[in-house]
Amino acid sequence: MRPTLPDRKPVKLQLDEIVRTVDAVFEPDYDGPGWVFVWANARGRDLINGLFPRGKIAWDSLTSYIGSDSVISSYQFPADWMGSAIHVPEVHNDTGSQLPLDVVPAGMQISDASPDQLALLLAFGVERAGSCAARVEFNPQESDPLPYPGEPTFMLYGPDPTGFECPNQ
Repeated sequence: MRPTLPDRKPVKLQLDEIVRTVDAVFEPDYDGPGWVFVWANARGRDLINGLFPRGKIAWDSLTSYIGSDSVISSYQFPADWMGSAIHVPEVHNDTGSQLPLDVVPAGMQISDASPDQLALLLAFGVERAGSCAARVEFNPQESDPLPYPGEPTFMLYGPDPTGFECPNQ
């Protein structure tokens, strides 16, 4: 039996509030199938590395992973935050993972997942590890250009998504 997923509502917070609340932020890469941009503090990096215990996630300065068209390109992150780009299907298939695969619909492979679904899978992984994460979500309007349509909001994932209490805060 698949778990019941809690209802999520977009959260309108400024990015500085998000990074004070969560340990990792995931942004889908709509230009590169399979890729998710990841920004995380030290705790978040440990948790993400734990999702791929036999894999090697290459962490680097945030400027290496934040493109000028990213929703967070103009934001100054705290000093302990670093970035990476993870090709989720490749790392999962090559090294295995501790991703919460029970949330993947029956019959679907990770390689078939959309960029949003991959970012969601990573956020669920951090949540299940006992911390908090945010996923960038775009709310397209019909007149918005692709591939980064609409005004972004952040979906928060943590042990208590209703009152949003994070254990590390």
